[in-house]
Amino acid sequence: MSLADVAFCCSDRNAENDIDYARSLYALLDLQWQTGWQHDDAILHIIKSRPQDAARIANLQGRRGLPPPYSWSPRYFARLTGKIFGDYIATKHGLLGHWSTFRLNRIIRHGLHNKNDAKVIFHLELLNRFGKPFEMWSELPNYRDDKLIE
Repeated sequence: MSLADVAFCCSDRNAENDIDYARSLYALLDLQWQTGWQHDDAILHIIKSRPQDAARIANLQGRRGLPPPYSWSPRYFARLTGKIFGDYIATKHGLLGHWSTFRLNRIIRHGLHNKNDAKVIFHLELLNRFGKPFEMWSELPNYRDDKLIE
């Protein structure tokens, strides 16, 4: 089973605990679960065990937030949307390939996610290649630095 198959099968999936978004995939992917893992540890193991398969889903829209050099990968395989592209190459330093850009139409909201969370969020309205608006949410992770914010 490919990670793209997993992502599309989990398009409407919800779980109460973050760890369940990762742990439940291990039997499907024939991987060995390690006691004590947190969600990000488990997702990173999946990505490292199937780097080129993970690169295929890099363009799907969903929550990000894994540490570099895996910040290109979705942090969750649930509720991803978009199209699969097979032109990316996963390396130990990051992802190689061509990326799409969209024109910014307006900033709907930006700033701290909430008073108790240090994440900076951006709620943007972008224009697709036909000039039609669509909305996108982005988050900068807690480990961000000033250069990334800029």
